[in-house]
Amino acid sequence: MSFFSNWILFPLIVFAAAAGCRKRSFGPSESESDSLLDPHRLPKQGPWFEGWYIRITPAAGTQRSLGLIVGSYLPKGVLRTEAEAGGLTGYAALLDGGSEGKPLRAFEAFPARTRLYLNRSDIVDRDPAPLGKPSFRWAAEGIGELTGDSAQISLPNGASLKLVMSDVLPWNAGGLGPEGIVSLFRSFPLHWFVHSLRSRVEFEATVPSEQSGAPEKLSGTGFAHFEKNWGVSFPPAYVWMQAFDKSRNRAVAVAGGRPLKVGPLSPEAWLAGYRSPAFSVDFAPQNAGTFFESTVDACSGKFDLTAAFMNRRFTVSARAERLTFGGIAIPKDSGFEKDGSEQSFQTKITTKLFDVVPFSPLRDKDKLLEENVFENGALEFGSAFKCAK
Repeated sequence: MSFFSNWILFPLIVFAAAAGCRKRSFGPSESESDSLLDPHRLPKQGPWFEGWYIRITPAAGTQRSLGLIVGSYLPKGVLRTEAEAGGLTGYAALLDGGSEGKPLRAFEAFPARTRLYLNRSDIVDRDPAPLGKPSFRWAAEGIGELTGDSAQISLPNGASLKLVMSDVLPWNAGGLGPEGIVSLFRSFPLHWFVHSLRSRVEFEATVPSEQSGAPEKLSGTGFAHFEKNWGVSFPPAYVWMQAFDKSRNRAVAVAGGRPLKVGPLSPEAWLAGYRSPAFSVDFAPQNAGTFFESTVDACSGKFDLTAAFMNRRFTVSARAERLTFGGIAIPKDSGFEKDGSEQSFQTKITTKLFDVVPFSPLRDKDKLLEENVFENGALEFGSAFKCAK
């Protein structure tokens, strides 16, 4: 992505936020406790989706990384009143990162009826605001449920997951995520919110064995990355990645790609965050002067990103063997689309954070502040960024 395309996106973000400000009710009073992890009120009619994603980095017990995806979809043209009465179509998947060199496996279900609740039992009648702790429940008949601190899912194919989370490490103290205040407006086709970069988690799972297909028990403790997406559809082309280094208490998360078209152009936009005991840095296109440059090569399992803002430059290099990727469904205009993206949980991610002289082209003057190598990170190529092979 060039500096020029970033400046194309910046006025669009400002315009959309202003438009959203005129339309949006800021909903909860200060006496109510909401989180952006909570579901939004459905629009008058679809398309619209709400989806949650948890990825576990084990610390003790099994060393296989696991993931959980659940979501609900209001189809195009279907009225909110119909969905609130009869339920929403949905998606649930348990992701098994696999043993070394093996592909990620997604054990999926597409339930016909799911429901979204506030305070675990109330109909969602407002949009959430970043004021407090999550208090919601996603439920699917015959599948199970997810809340802000637990999940219990049993899929028809024999896969199951039970987990309990605590000790949230939020993206920032204000309750906003990577998008900042932009996440409070509906004027974009997709939003990304990271609730926790590292929650403590206890989990028990059952998956069919890679060798025999017999039930295999996986359990342990570790750390959970917990995030949410909502909107109309996933982008036409995107990359997502995440990793947590439990030994050094460092985390990284990146999402972006080509979110929209501007005439004949498809500018890229990225959101990136890095956390360590010494540094907390974010990069977002709405921050005027932010520069991004990316290289995406899904068929080689490679992704590189450079982000720069003010006196900080951040580089990411992600590498995963093609054999470790597996397909998962993603929300598109027509609902949850099977094999819409591909993920690997066996990705080596190298990050570097530099102190720089702002706007200087002389990179040899940059000072390396921190370098980190994350093993067994997550990397996803979606939609048009998937490997065509």
